[in-house]
Amino acid sequence: MKHFLLTLLISLFCISIFGQGWRKDEMEIKVNIDTEEQASMLYRLKLNGDIYPGYARLFVTPVEVERIKSLNFDYEVLIPPTLTNIMRTFGKHVMPITPTMKSSSLPTAW
Repeated sequence: MKHFLLTLLISLFCISIFGQGWRKDEMEIKVNIDTEEQASMLYRLKLNGDIYPGYARLFVTPVEVERIKSLNFDYEVLIPPTLTNIMRTFGKHVMPITPTMKSSSLPTAW
């Protein structure tokens, strides 16, 4: 029984270490969509993220941002690459702080 539990714990530990996280220099952006044709063009790029009515939230690398720029989409960066690098290094234990957050909304103790 001890051998089984030890094997299970080691397996779970290894799975958590090698889990998929942020790609190098990945950022979260919001792309504004005005027409169905623009939504279709964005969908054909096969990017990571979700498309909603009027906008899309995407997780992209700088190369993918260049592809979005080349199609003349209006976008804004929600989580910059420097913050995603911190999150990738320290995992999900880091609460992302965006410029729109007020200091009063931050927790005072973990």
